[in-house]
Amino acid sequence: MSPHTLTPQGVRQHVQPGIAGFYRLGTIVNGEFFTYYFGRSDEDLRQRLLRHASNGFYTHFTAREAEDVQDAFEMECLDWHLQGDQTTNKVHPAQPKGSDLECPYCSYNEQITEINTANNGIYTNVR
Repeated sequence: MSPHTLTPQGVRQHVQPGIAGFYRLGTIVNGEFFTYYFGRSDEDLRQRLLRHASNGFYTHFTAREAEDVQDAFEMECLDWHLQGDQTTNKVHPAQPKGSDLECPYCSYNEQITEINTANNGIYTNVR
């Protein structure tokens, strides 16, 4: 995912309307994109990003279209477990409205914790 300028024009140019998807917000420093916030939209990724563009908090974004709501949820969950503590995201991603989807990485994290405990801390734990 290449970063784009987080402006209404940048969002409209790079994100199709009416799609579910995942996004990261941040800034570019010395040519490198740093993520400070990430999220998803289950219905309209473009509209979600346009709201972020209007607040002027971040300068750039990356976005990825999801195959469906589950895919968007799982992308957001993955980022939470890999880098959530390095961003302004404070809580684990919520389930999509009306679904019973569960985070596939929470159960993986529990398994890693069990292995880590059983092996006296040899394995590092993901969030």
